[in-house]
Amino acid sequence: MIDEKVFRGQVRKILQDTLAPIVLDYDIKGEFAWPAYNALADAGFGAIYLPGEYGGGDSLQGLAILVEEMSELCPAFAMSMMVSYQLFGYNV
Repeated sequence: MIDEKVFRGQVRKILQDTLAPIVLDYDIKGEFAWPAYNALADAGFGAIYLPGEYGGGDSLQGLAILVEEMSELCPAFAMSMMVSYQLFGYNV
């Protein structure tokens, strides 16, 4: 079980540092915000929802927090991430 307050703070900091400064520019250009994606992956949050035996965090609560925080800054980015999770992650 994750500490919701700590996890939310970690996610928010990463997104404020990486996504917030570029979100408008990337949205106008119609490009994916790879710097934010890479920062989340580097922090280990890309697999937060996967079972622990596959290297994930085994936390759907963590996934919900991650999506909430992404959606607050950029719903399109959050949707892209969720599509990726659905297409690839749940097949594990």
